[in-house]
Amino acid sequence: MFVVVLLLSIVLSIFILVILNNKRKLKKYSEHNLIVFGEKGSGKSLCFSCIAKLSPYGYISNTDFGFNKPHYIIKPNEITCGENTAEDFLLDKVKPFKKHQEWERKAVLLDDAGIYLPSWEDTLLKKTYK
Repeated sequence: MFVVVLLLSIVLSIFILVILNNKRKLKKYSEHNLIVFGEKGSGKSLCFSCIAKLSPYGYISNTDFGFNKPHYIIKPNEITCGENTAEDFLLDKVKPFKKHQEWERKAVLLDDAGIYLPSWEDTLLKKTYK
């Protein structure tokens, strides 16, 4: 009987540690930049939903995750860096631009971004940084 209780308490302790560690990781993700990729149906949107819930300053997204947090629902083409293009960033020719103050410190969560942001600069990346 004692062995069963001991094993049960060890398993329960490990389970609690895993849950706390995962929550700590998600909290950390909600405060930093993050790129999530994976196969269809692998839980990427669920991950974004958890991050939106834990984000201390709210979030910016093309999807409303339904939490009572300050958030902006945007189209991905609204995220711009002034007149700069991806090529300007790759060639280190960035021109100053005005930032969105209301977006400061908010997590940007673009769900299904592959639809909006194809990797069309792949050739330039390979040529520039060979």
